[in-house]
Amino acid sequence: MASLQAQYRPPKRLVNAPIDSRSLWHMPQGWQQQSNATTLVVQKYHQQHVLRYDWQATYFTDGSVQSTDAGTLVGAAVWRARDGACMIKNGIGPNNTITRAELAAIECAVSQMPAYEDCTVFTDSQVSIHLLRRALREPHTLYNHLHKDLLLRTVAHLVRRANAGTRTSILKVPAHTGVIGNEMADEAAKRAACLDAQHDHYTTPDRPFSGQWQPAFFDAPKDGAAANGPAVPCTVSNLNSALQKAVHASTKTGNSSKGIYATASEEMYNGLGGDRALQQESNAMWCSKKIGTSVLRTVMKHRMGHFWNKKLAFRRRVPYLLGRAGQAVATNDKCPLCNEPDSGGHILLHCRQRQMQAMYIKRHDGAVRMINQALQRHTKHGNAFTVLDACPAAELTSHRADAKRLPRWILPADEISDETLAKMRPDILRILELPSAPTEADIQYVASHKSQYTVQVVEIGYCSDTRWTARVADKLEQHHQLMAALRQAGWNVDERPHVIVLGACGATYLSGQQALAQLGLNKKQSSDLLTKLHLNAAGAAHDISLARRRLERTGSRTGVG
Repeated sequence: MASLQAQYRPPKRLVNAPIDSRSLWHMPQGWQQQSNATTLVVQKYHQQHVLRYDWQATYFTDGSVQSTDAGTLVGAAVWRARDGACMIKNGIGPNNTITRAELAAIECAVSQMPAYEDCTVFTDSQVSIHLLRRALREPHTLYNHLHKDLLLRTVAHLVRRANAGTRTSILKVPAHTGVIGNEMADEAAKRAACLDAQHDHYTTPDRPFSGQWQPAFFDAPKDGAAANGPAVPCTVSNLNSALQKAVHASTKTGNSSKGIYATASEEMYNGLGGDRALQQESNAMWCSKKIGTSVLRTVMKHRMGHFWNKKLAFRRRVPYLLGRAGQAVATNDKCPLCNEPDSGGHILLHCRQRQMQAMYIKRHDGAVRMINQALQRHTKHGNAFTVLDACPAAELTSHRADAKRLPRWILPADEISDETLAKMRPDILRILELPSAPTEADIQYVASHKSQYTVQVVEIGYCSDTRWTARVADKLEQHHQLMAALRQAGWNVDERPHVIVLGACGATYLSGQQALAQLGLNKKQSSDLLTKLHLNAAGAAHDISLARRRLERTGSRTGVG
């Protein structure tokens, strides 16, 4: 250090000299090296680093967002050394964002430029430059853009200037790096975002989704005289963070990592009471080409409890029929078709409206026919005498079935009354050693030698995916009642429970797989059959949901059982 100080020599005397204002840098006014060699070096540096733009004539733009007690305030500003700052107020609307503030400042600068003077705009928003380039080259891609109108107005100014032979440059400047123009524009934009600011320019709010579906939600009326009046539609800029900030507090569930539906689904796959859902067969729809995305969305909404119903509308204090202006807030949780308590499970399983009941029966009968077909194809007694309660009597032959109801010779009148016999309607009943389409002589022989013939009873039912254990118990009770009557009549009854329960959203269970194995299907055959039953349930859930939407919007409550 001492040697460096010893080598130091003070500079030569400085004298006054003119300054070239075009240079990137300048010495303090009135200073210049006296040495001719140094002067040449400085002049050469000036020639190599001449400014491309006159910074005093260029426009600097910026936008700002301020969070206050009154809400989020947005402001913008244009700064020019010759004119000072121009503060811009953005109108209130769903598209009042920081990007709009940046674009509003650029639009203001372009609109104020002299008509026949080449001008330059510096902005620290690369997004704004990208959007303007897109609006100029590919305006059709902005059809659904939030700032479409503002972008097109700015481009119209640029095109008008270009047609007049005037050049306009919009360039990126680094933010907060000491560039004087950018710092002045940033300071002015922050002042413009204040409530008491005096604005020099006003940007009118746009309606970017006019004539289109607009991101919005229905806000429940506040407490008071109009608490039960129509809900007010409120617009939001997006359906993510903006919607989360705007919705009513009663609709927020906090930061829980796992809801009740996810917990119930986890328990369903882990198992309850020795039974559990089969993961592969219960989710085969994701790999099936027969299932479209609309079906997947519907099924997942039901599985996670998000399918829209009257109970959810009542709980959230919003109208049920969304999309209709002037709809009042839901005042109860009753089904609009049958006036019973509404829910996703009610829609898929329990609605008493006749058209809905018909769709439940169609789903059930389709599953019964699939199981009967698999038993006929893959089991040893595929050609056995079959009672099939899953089709009209005229179609029994096409399904290789012999009867729709229990014939009287199976349970004689002295043991079972006609009324009780009519109530005993097994989904599938098979007499294994008796071939299909028996003759009168065969029936008379069987009636007198019942103990030589084995009878199998198969029951199929649907339930909520996560509440299958109670449904299995109900079907077993129904199954045992019929088997007791057959046993009392002298038949050799297969005592093993053949109950197959399916989830309304496509869940299949280990108990069903075990029942199919007892009926004679191997593991692959039972897995393939359960996959088909799962796909049938998923498609039916979608069809039933569409039927519910159609019926509720037409106001159909006819045929309630």
